[in-house]
Amino acid sequence: MKKFLAIVALCTLLCNVFAVTMRGSFGVLKGESRARLEVNYANATIYGMDESSFALEEKDWEKDKPEILEHFMEGIQENLGRKLELFTSTSEPGFIIRIDVVEISTSGACLCDVVLVDQLGTELGRLESISGAGKGGTKLRRIKNSAEEAGLSIGKLLKKAIKKS
Repeated sequence: MKKFLAIVALCTLLCNVFAVTMRGSFGVLKGESRARLEVNYANATIYGMDESSFALEEKDWEKDKPEILEHFMEGIQENLGRKLELFTSTSEPGFIIRIDVVEISTSGACLCDVVLVDQLGTELGRLESISGAGKGGTKLRRIKNSAEEAGLSIGKLLKKAIKKS
């Protein structure tokens, strides 16, 4: 019985530690048909390195980043539905859904936050601690897989956050 209670306590603790936190509101997206999607690696730790060090090790990193963005987008759109079309062009005005990558672990797992920003750069809403598991062979394959998995979670969470507001 003690083992069982210890396991239940540990599971409860882990669920609370890895729970997604929401701040602000995503309600402004309720009437919107389009929003820009960006991925930010500026403060990320990627395979134990900052982005510039990782880019030195992985020569194709700059070329691969647009593909990773596409994987995030595919996952998000799958669960968000077509009510909100995402685009990546920086020349179009609109709200920005920015994925701030916190960490990509050595297994390829991705931890990120999602920030909703208006055209003036004001933060309106934030979802923290969203993750996606990295599966596959190469570093890039694992990163793409984790981006898509994180995107699926982001899509579900955005859908709920928009409805809730």
